[in-house]
Amino acid sequence: MLANGSGKTRSARDGSARRAAKWRLLFLSSGEIGLADKVAEEGRGRRLTAGQQVRVVDVPADAGAGMGMFENLHGFPSGDAFARHLRDATKKHFGVAARQYLAAIVPDIDEVKTQIIPVIQAFGERFVPAGADGQVERVAQRFALIAVGGELAQRYGIVPWQPGESIAAVGKCFTDWLHARGGHDAAEDRDGMEKIRSFLLAHGEARFIPAWEGTQSVTTRDLAGYRERVDEGWDYYVTTTAWKEVCAGLDPRRTAAMLKQKGFLLGGEGGHLAESVRVPGSGKRRLYHIRAALLEDANEA
Repeated sequence: MLANGSGKTRSARDGSARRAAKWRLLFLSSGEIGLADKVAEEGRGRRLTAGQQVRVVDVPADAGAGMGMFENLHGFPSGDAFARHLRDATKKHFGVAARQYLAAIVPDIDEVKTQIIPVIQAFGERFVPAGADGQVERVAQRFALIAVGGELAQRYGIVPWQPGESIAAVGKCFTDWLHARGGHDAAEDRDGMEKIRSFLLAHGEARFIPAWEGTQSVTTRDLAGYRERVDEGWDYYVTTTAWKEVCAGLDPRRTAAMLKQKGFLLGGEGGHLAESVRVPGSGKRRLYHIRAALLEDANEA
């Protein structure tokens, strides 16, 4: 609800709909686990939706300097000592910078609005990979707004930073988020590829007959399809029935179209996503042909 920016709709005393509270804000929260892990704790195969991943962004709290979330201890003997100092300082001076910040920008708010637009655009051009999905673009805009806020605070002398320092710091956080996310594709595409990889890795030998290896007479329980040796890997041919199982929780047709667009699925003639294949010992069947490159791509990542 906090991320959605809208409260619950409730009834007034006369039964009419009361006006719901609305807000726009950026919020920061800390936790031991990410939102996806928290949702998965509830079981029943629940997973984070693409919209939730955009509205609530998980940023790894590790600066990569061997000191947890800190890059510089500023003379303190340990990260714990520095963290305690920051805690005490923020309790003592809570809100001081915010009041100074608002006093500086509110009188010139219209001019500030026009000045920050090109900076936000420049942030996206610098840190967002070419061809990134719109979901990544929307998250980048929020990171950019935070970066601009820091640059304004530096310009008005509220913080002792150097010009560009805020943009660089926020850019690093965005890049870390993008890396942890697993790429700049749409979340649905990334989740779909991961789900199919996981299925093939878990059931590739048990539920797929190596029909072109001269062992087509092998009996397989819960047949999901066939596999064919290609160089050092396997191409998989998934039956149309099993494809729905493989794509459980996803749109099967959209997932197949996405894989075809990325070159991981070889579609059939006439725009069909499933390919008509003659399988030794089974005749001609319509199957989803998954190239070995899908698993090879995961190994390289």
